[in-house]
Amino acid sequence: MKHVVQLRDRARSLAVALALPLAAAIGLQTPGLATAVQGASADQKPLKDADLGGVAKQFSALFEAYDKGEGAYKVEESLQKELQKAAKKLGGDGKDIEAMLAHPWSMARALWLGSGYEAKASKQRKDFGKITEQDAGQGVKFALWVPNKYNPKGEGYPLLFCIADEGRKPETHIMEDWVDGAIRDNTLIVSPIMPGNSGDWLGEAGMKAVMLTLRAARENYAIDFNRIYIGGRGRGVETAHMVAQRFPDQFAGVFGWAGDAHGDVDVRNFRNLPCYFAGAGPKATAFQEAAKKAKIESVTLQPDGKAADIWSWTQSVRRNPYPTSVSLVQRDLFPTNGYWVRIARVDADGVSLDATVDRATNTITLEGVGLDGAEVFLNDALVDLTKPITVIANGEETRFSETRKFSQSLELVKLGRNDAGRYFVATKVVRLPARAAAPAEGEGAGGDSK
Repeated sequence: MKHVVQLRDRARSLAVALALPLAAAIGLQTPGLATAVQGASADQKPLKDADLGGVAKQFSALFEAYDKGEGAYKVEESLQKELQKAAKKLGGDGKDIEAMLAHPWSMARALWLGSGYEAKASKQRKDFGKITEQDAGQGVKFALWVPNKYNPKGEGYPLLFCIADEGRKPETHIMEDWVDGAIRDNTLIVSPIMPGNSGDWLGEAGMKAVMLTLRAARENYAIDFNRIYIGGRGRGVETAHMVAQRFPDQFAGVFGWAGDAHGDVDVRNFRNLPCYFAGAGPKATAFQEAAKKAKIESVTLQPDGKAADIWSWTQSVRRNPYPTSVSLVQRDLFPTNGYWVRIARVDADGVSLDATVDRATNTITLEGVGLDGAEVFLNDALVDLTKPITVIANGEETRFSETRKFSQSLELVKLGRNDAGRYFVATKVVRLPARAAAPAEGEGAGGDSK
């Protein structure tokens, strides 16, 4: 059970891995639920903002208490009282918070409302309609474009996160490559200042530049968490492609522009992550062919694609925070987190997990290789927590019941697993009986491999 223990000790969020301040962990205060629920049924839509105002206020106070390292307990008590009031709008009796904990869409929206973007905007107005250099902390800087009519109320903005080509300044990249009026008026664009040598872009310094920039954008601007698109131009394409493989559940999609895909990614990690390559090379073609073999039809190649085409592609692509099928195939210890599942970092080849959930039967199926355990994150969007849950792990069936846990949901907020696009209220570590490794369809996808 060594790896099961490691799940709680080692498989932490990226923010923790980089020793970032806990209260500033990636995804802690991020917006964007509104666009993510367009077309959803009534029970999937969050409560009205007016009904969530008290909850949002206490979430804001809680974030501040986490930052200061004091007073969180009292704020949590106040938060519970506000949750009781809001729960009445969902059929609760006003005496408990179960109705709210059973409604992840409203919990996530409350996080968005508690993030304080309107107050921050009043100090940011001088940066609207221009490209500025921003500080992400720990020596990391990035170029940022904010629309001239930026308004943090209501829905969040999509984010184009683009890694410029080697030797090109990020501000120049934004200024000269993203000139289309529809893009400039309707989205935020960020481009991190990467290490001088592109050979370091996939190392610690490069990952630090990318993920600290992403965190800064989310914390300070009204980003739609379910519409974050990572991409690159030239040499930046392969870096963006690999970053997406390492952190697949952080993005809505991946794009490449005038550069080739990375040759050593596994298409199964992109099962829920659409890709668009404009003017790519043979590695992108190989990646698309491997994806089709794995029955993944969301890889698009357009040899003459331009910025407007990338923007058009983003209009139909959104992150699904609760996909029914998830695959994680580790390369060099990544990925560990995939939407509603998490695995330990295992220093071995052939480590993978395929997970599916069927809410109609309240069944979770896990097929793991090279692992002896996995952790699943639960809410009432994935399963009905009022009923027993069946888990079939490497063919072994068990049943268990799980309750919604307020304190655990707050811990997941601190770790960045809960955000304004998703909210879990319980976790469960599941044992995976040993199973011999076998080649899986789509393995080794992407062109060149080690």
